[in-house]
Amino acid sequence: MKNKILYFLLFLCIYSPEINAQDLLLPSTNHKFRVVEKVCEKIAKVREYDRVVPELKMYARASKVQVIAQFVAMNGHQMIYVDEKLYDLCTKFGADSLNALACIVGHEMAHYTQNHQYKDGFFAGLLPNSFGIPKNVRKNAKEQKMELEVEADYYGLLQGYLAGYNTYQLLPKVLSKIYEEYKLSEQLEGYPTKNERISSAEKTVAELKALIPVFNAGKFLYLSKNYEDASACFQFISNTFTDRDIANNIGVSALAQAINLMDKEEVYFAYPCELDAAGRLLSSTTRSTFSGDTKRDKKQQIKDLLKKAETHLKQVLKLDKSYTSAYINLACKYSLEGNHAFAVGHINELEKVLAETPTNKGGIPANAHLIRGIALARNNQMEEAMSDFETASKKSAYMADYNLALYNKLNQSFLEKLFDVQNIKEWISDFVAENKKDNSKFIPAHTEKIDNQPVQKLVQEKFSENTTIQLQGRAIHIANFTYENTEKIKIRLFDKNIYLLIAKPTYQGKTSLGVAVGSTKNQLVTAYGSPTYIKSGSNSEFYFYEKAKMVVEISEGKVKNWILYYVEVRS
Repeated sequence: MKNKILYFLLFLCIYSPEINAQDLLLPSTNHKFRVVEKVCEKIAKVREYDRVVPELKMYARASKVQVIAQFVAMNGHQMIYVDEKLYDLCTKFGADSLNALACIVGHEMAHYTQNHQYKDGFFAGLLPNSFGIPKNVRKNAKEQKMELEVEADYYGLLQGYLAGYNTYQLLPKVLSKIYEEYKLSEQLEGYPTKNERISSAEKTVAELKALIPVFNAGKFLYLSKNYEDASACFQFISNTFTDRDIANNIGVSALAQAINLMDKEEVYFAYPCELDAAGRLLSSTTRSTFSGDTKRDKKQQIKDLLKKAETHLKQVLKLDKSYTSAYINLACKYSLEGNHAFAVGHINELEKVLAETPTNKGGIPANAHLIRGIALARNNQMEEAMSDFETASKKSAYMADYNLALYNKLNQSFLEKLFDVQNIKEWISDFVAENKKDNSKFIPAHTEKIDNQPVQKLVQEKFSENTTIQLQGRAIHIANFTYENTEKIKIRLFDKNIYLLIAKPTYQGKTSLGVAVGSTKNQLVTAYGSPTYIKSGSNSEFYFYEKAKMVVEISEGKVKNWILYYVEVRS
C-alpha cells in the first residue's frame, strides 16, 4: 500500500488535487527554488509563449511529501511541483546537474505544452485497487499513460535541448537514479515497469540522436550563409517538431535567399535579417544561384521566397506574440517587397506589445528601430526616419554606422547633392570597403583542437549516414558521432563536404588561446579579436571567426560552446 500511495504522487502523474501545505514549501527566495525556476523559464521560452507558464512550487525535504516532480492541471490552473530531494538527486550528476534537472522539468513542461489534461479514465487508472476500479480500465489507463510518457519524453528532451541543456542522452540514467533514490518498486500498479519505462526513454533518445545533428547542421549552414540548405534542415525538423525558433529560422533563411537574388540597387540599405550585407554591397553581381532563365522567373522566385518567409514568421507570432525577431524579420519582408507602410506598422505593433510587457524596460530593440528607419526612408519619409536611424546607431544595431551614413547621404540638401561629385554607387563601395576589415586573429591550420584533435582530421574518419534530406533533385546527407562532451558532424552537400567538431557546454578543455566554456565575451574578443560577423539568436549570439575557422556561441555574456569547421570542396 505504501508504494501505491507513493506512486499516486509520482512525477509522471499529471492530474491531481493541489496539496495545501504552504508552510512546507521552499520560499521563492531560496537558492534551490531559483535554480529550478530558471530552468523552467528557459524551457518555457522555447514555445507556447501565448500561454501562462505553470506556477512552480517546491516541497522542502522536511515536509516528507515525496512528489518528485509533477504537472498539475485543475480548474484552469496549471502548476509544476518539484521535490527538494529531486534537486539534491540531480546534483549527484556533477557537471550535468542542470541537464539532469532539465530532463525532468522539461518532461513536466511537455505534459503542459502537449495538453495532457485527462479526466476520469486517466485519473481512475492512477488509483489503487481498493477503489474498486475494474482491471480493464486500469489496463487501458496504463497503455494511455505509456503513450503520454513517450510523447512527454520526446518533446521534453527536445525542448530542453533547444533551451540550451544537454538533456537528450541523460534521461535513462536520471530515471534509474530516481527509482534508486526514492526506493520505488520496479512494478508500480497502473504504470509501466521500470524496464519498460527506461526502454521507452532509450528509444526516444535514439530518435533524437538523429534529429539533433540536423538541427546543429542547419544552424551552421545558416551561419555560414548556405541559406537554402539551412532552410531544408529546419524544414525537416519542423515536420516533426514545430517551435518558434525553428519557424523563425526557416523564415529568415528564405529572406536571406531572396535578398541574394535581388539586384544590389534594389537593396542599398543593410537589412537586419542579413548575415553579410557588406559582402552583398561590395559584390558586382548577386551571390545566389538563380535557377530560372528570365528576369520574370527571377522575380517570381523572389516573390515565392518572400511569401515562404511570411508564412513561417506569422507562425512564429502564433506561438509567441511577443517574439521580437519575428516582428523585425516580417518588417524586413514587407520593406523588401516595397510595402514600407506595412513594415512600419509591424514595428509600431511590436512597440505596443513590449510596452504592455512588465519585464521589458528598454523599449524596442536596436534592429527594430533600424528596419523602421529603413522603411520610412525608402518610403520617402526622411524626416520621420531620422530619429530611428540615430537611435539604432546609439543602440549598436546591425551595420549601424553604414546605415546612418547612407541615410545622411540620401538626405542631403539640393546644394549638397549638387557639389557632391561622388555618386551613390561609388560612395557605397568606398564606405563598405573601408569598413569591411576582418581584424580577428589568424589561426594556422591544425592549431585549434577539441579533445586534442583538429577538425581537418575528420576527413580521415568513416561516417555512416544518419539522415538524408531531399532538396530539389539533390540531397543533403548528415552523419555524426556523439560523445559525452563533444560531437562530430559531416554534412555532404552537392559540391562540398563540411566537417564540424563541436565542444559541448560540458566540455572542460580550452581553445588554443585559452578560451573555455564559461569565459566571458570580453575574454573571447581579447583573445581572438572582433569576429568576422555576429549573428543574434533568440537566446544566444554567434561569433563567426573566419580566420580561425571557428564559431562561438555566447549566452548571457559567456561562452556556451564552440564549433571548429573545415570545408572540403569536391570536384
